[in-house]
Amino acid sequence: MSAIKQSKKAEAVLSLDDELTSIKLDLERAELVLSDVCYEYFCKLFDPNDKDDVSRIVYDHARYKIMAEIVSDYLFSIRETLQKIIAEGEGDAA
Repeated sequence: MSAIKQSKKAEAVLSLDDELTSIKLDLERAELVLSDVCYEYFCKLFDPNDKDDVSRIVYDHARYKIMAEIVSDYLFSIRETLQKIIAEGEGDAA
């Protein structure tokens, strides 16, 4: 990669620092919540003949539904930020 191209990338990263930090934080938050959903809800062994397991699944469903909605919100935020960056880049290129 040429030194000029590398310099332009570094300049772009600096100018987009707030947006990139926002994306990074939202991604880390989404990953944390999603890992909890995956490991604490979907990866646990479930015995359909055990009344406690059935009760746990029903009880936990509402909690993990909310957590999935939180992940969805973070992903939406990431998508919006990326679309803003792309739109600004296309505006600068015109």
